[in-house]
Amino acid sequence: MNKTIIKRWGSVLTAGSLLMGLAAPAGYASPIQDAEIIHTTDIMESHENLEGVLSVTEAAYSPAAGNPVDIQALNSSGPPLLITELVPDSTNVPGYSPATDAYEFVEIYNNSAQDINWNDYELVYHGSVWNVPGSENVVIPAGQAIVLWVMNIANTEMSVEQFNLNYSTSLAEGVNLFRVEGGGGMSNSAERKLEIKDGSGQVIVSAAYQNDEQTKPDKGIFYSLPVTGSTEMVMMEGAGTQSATPGQIQPDQIAVPEEESPVSFVLNHDPLTAVDLNQDVEFKASINPSQPGGAVPDQVTVTLQYKTPSQSRYTVQSMNLKDGSYSAVLKGSVLEESSLEYRITAKDSTQTLQTDWMSVQVSNFPEFDSQQVPPLLVTELVPNSKNVGGADGYEFIEVFNNSDRDLNYSNYKMYYRYPDKGASGDVIWSPSKEDLVIPSRESVVFWIINDKNRSLTAADFNTYYSTSLQEDVQLFRMESAGMANSGRRALVLKTNTGREISGAYYDADTQYEDGKTETKEDTGLQYKYPVNGTERMIKISSGSMFPTPGQWSAEQVPAQPVHIENDDVAPIIEDRTGVTESDQGQGFKIRGWAQDDKQVASVTLYMRSDVQQEYTPYRLLEDYGDRHFHHEVTSADLIGKKYLEYYYVVSDGFNETQSPNYRVDITGGADRSDLRLNVSERQLLSGNVVVKGTAEHASPDQVVLRIDGKDITAGTAKALENDAYFAFEAKNVDYYFKNAITMGPEELKDETILYTFLDPIPSYKTLSYPIDASRLVEGEDNTIYIRAGSKSGPFDERVEENKDDFEIRNIRLILANGTVLQDPAYARVDQEIKMGDSAGKHESIGFKFNIPTDQFISKAYTWDTTQVEDGEHEITAVSGELTKSVEVTVDNTAPVITPSIEEGKLYRGPFTLDAEVTDVHAGVKEVTAELNGKKIQLPMDTSSSQLDGGSQELAITAIDNAGNKAEKTVRFEVPAENPDKPELVSPQNGQTQSGRNAELKVRVEDPSGDSMKVSFYRGFLHDAARPEMFKGFQNASDTEPPREEAPAGEQSFTAEDYQSI
Repeated sequence: MNKTIIKRWGSVLTAGSLLMGLAAPAGYASPIQDAEIIHTTDIMESHENLEGVLSVTEAAYSPAAGNPVDIQALNSSGPPLLITELVPDSTNVPGYSPATDAYEFVEIYNNSAQDINWNDYELVYHGSVWNVPGSENVVIPAGQAIVLWVMNIANTEMSVEQFNLNYSTSLAEGVNLFRVEGGGGMSNSAERKLEIKDGSGQVIVSAAYQNDEQTKPDKGIFYSLPVTGSTEMVMMEGAGTQSATPGQIQPDQIAVPEEESPVSFVLNHDPLTAVDLNQDVEFKASINPSQPGGAVPDQVTVTLQYKTPSQSRYTVQSMNLKDGSYSAVLKGSVLEESSLEYRITAKDSTQTLQTDWMSVQVSNFPEFDSQQVPPLLVTELVPNSKNVGGADGYEFIEVFNNSDRDLNYSNYKMYYRYPDKGASGDVIWSPSKEDLVIPSRESVVFWIINDKNRSLTAADFNTYYSTSLQEDVQLFRMESAGMANSGRRALVLKTNTGREISGAYYDADTQYEDGKTETKEDTGLQYKYPVNGTERMIKISSGSMFPTPGQWSAEQVPAQPVHIENDDVAPIIEDRTGVTESDQGQGFKIRGWAQDDKQVASVTLYMRSDVQQEYTPYRLLEDYGDRHFHHEVTSADLIGKKYLEYYYVVSDGFNETQSPNYRVDITGGADRSDLRLNVSERQLLSGNVVVKGTAEHASPDQVVLRIDGKDITAGTAKALENDAYFAFEAKNVDYYFKNAITMGPEELKDETILYTFLDPIPSYKTLSYPIDASRLVEGEDNTIYIRAGSKSGPFDERVEENKDDFEIRNIRLILANGTVLQDPAYARVDQEIKMGDSAGKHESIGFKFNIPTDQFISKAYTWDTTQVEDGEHEITAVSGELTKSVEVTVDNTAPVITPSIEEGKLYRGPFTLDAEVTDVHAGVKEVTAELNGKKIQLPMDTSSSQLDGGSQELAITAIDNAGNKAEKTVRFEVPAENPDKPELVSPQNGQTQSGRNAELKVRVEDPSGDSMKVSFYRGFLHDAARPEMFKGFQNASDTEPPREEAPAGEQSFTAEDYQSI
């Protein structure tokens, strides 16, 4: 027998080489007789660290047979088949593009005493079965290994000589090297598991790897025997750092682990046999001393690890000690599949004990029906990616069409959900192109675009993920601040009517065995279709796989798509508003009803007014109370309007129905006469007054203003005729937070506040606020801010103070003639904007409105009325043949106040405080008064005895109907009418006196010398020293005071109790 020794570290066993005299099975000796012998020098160059290894080719299949050795005598532990080595990354196929691994392999070892026919087993990689081509038997001799060379699209024509040259081996194809159909091969970066299953589907053994640090080109991942009771191979140290050795087994890979030293405690658990669907599940365990009379360690941590069959990672939940046992409760929502796998671990500073992996069945779990699976599935999320400019650059959402028909996304909306708030807090995320089609059994990717990554291109995205997605075909931009990297969130797909289709949830605080890695950077969250008839996707992988946008695995989607029948029946729509006329100040509700034999996917209301050319669309949600579709038309929407007209478009996903047009006439509103003034007959004017003249059918240049018959030729300007209204919709506004509408430079802070809103608003409500026309100018320089406030105010800069978090949409400036203006950056009416100081939200936004010249239809003049005499004046507007005149009253003179008391006079006895107030033109509107800084009502009857002696001050304020204000202050005197406080002479306070009689003396004095009457008042002392006057009781009661005067069990004080008082 020819032997070649090669060098390798440690004592290493080549499969079968150290089994003295092991005979090769029949048919295996012949091919080896002609095999090329490995040269020692060549091997030493390729395996500098190898020592004491015998070639598999020579030792395992030597024609020189010896006496067979029972392999069980060497190793009686572990499964019969072992996965002992993986190489997921290798040298690439020469000259092939894109770069593709050429020499990936899986090493399988026969850990039994009998030959094993591999055809009785199957290799499963990440849910996919990898088969050896052909029907011939593949026999793995006892105690020996075979190598499965993974085939892909690029390496099928490569030869065994190339494989052996790459690894410096001499494996023989069909003997100990076999090709296996591996699809795209093993992932180089994502967490993956390979399993060997027997004919019944039972897992015999599995091997897993986690990340790209373990997968280096031509470096092996080596495994040793599973721990007792487990089928999971144990990854050995140095994964990805040692050269691969296909076909060679190290002794420590198959060595039975040493028996562990006795433990100081034992872990007890009664396995659960079944749990009820949708019911919370309680797991219990106990810790006891391992020896009679022993003690349990003080610090023992007990945890529950669990997952459903499809999930790749175990969630860890602490078990809490109560009444001598540890328990953990899982919510019923965890039971997303028909069984739950779990294990309990107890650990102290020196030891770790674990139960076996157990599986508990879910009772009453519904039978899977592929036709009940949602037609659209959210299959992957990336909440955290590489940053671009300080923000995530490559977040995305993947949506898969699980139907046998192409689906138009225009009937659906993606919502970003805060699960703690529920559906009421959902925020719409819309793609740049909504009328997109998702082909059957294909996916689209929504790329999250924020302020920092807006300049990136589809090429950047494809380069980053090594994909070739085409923008606006498979890849679509979606404007948003992005997904949170902390807390609980969800992405929920709904129809436009609000019916949920599918939802993918995640929780960054989820504890896994390797920590909280749910939203680890540059890893994806992969989801599988729901199997329980709900819309909630099953999270099968998180924080471990590099994202794969546009690519989905077989386990993520059902094998059978949802069948959608041809739909030739259009939906129906009825308008049930019942309103044909509405006052401008009232508003009304539009109400529609829709029905379809399959589904109502979208109900869109198109509405416009007489001042609009185009209809504005509104997506309507179904009200699950009355099953109708509602839209509220607020009074703000009716400003300046003569009528509204509207119609509906209803879609079932394939057919559309458009309703007739409906019209509501609007009554009331501003003056629309041919020529008008902004001042009215007999109106009171004072100070600076803006006078406006407006012609309905002529420009401001054709309007002439006159005051008292004189034309105003200087100082006029174009102006808005009336105030405007700033309107928007808001929801999730919390109580007490002082959110605000502001205008002006931010450095002026509170001076810029126009309005605050702080009442709770749980769902969308329209808020509208008047904006003075004088604040608005022609052009773009019109910025109105919405600011999220703290409980102190909108400009609170203290970091410890929380600000309100809420959403707004449909922000607009409504002019008095009905013209609606919007900031182009926020022009979509359903665009939701998140306000607040939380991550991804805005503390303030300035909305810019461009007011065109043609909206300034009035000629305005600022008239300083202080330059004319008080009294009657005439204001006139002239335009062509039209004239409009009004008489106004100018009053810039304050009221005259005549008090009833005189300055400096002394008042003794009773008197009255009053004043006579007169105003010539406007008349008196209000009179207020204060006496010594306290408000009083005039007239007021008083007297010197009711006032403190000395100086008094009466302040009177009067305001006339024109706003002129007068103030008058009068100071007067009153004598000190009350006697001074008595002064004690004898006996002194606390003095002891003998006898039954006492003489009481006080000294009294009156500042005015008036006669006085002095009275003495007798007092009594009640204390515990006088039991005839003081009695005490004691008892215990649930309430204070007791419900009864003398409750049962009450006891009188003893002598000792009285003394202790």
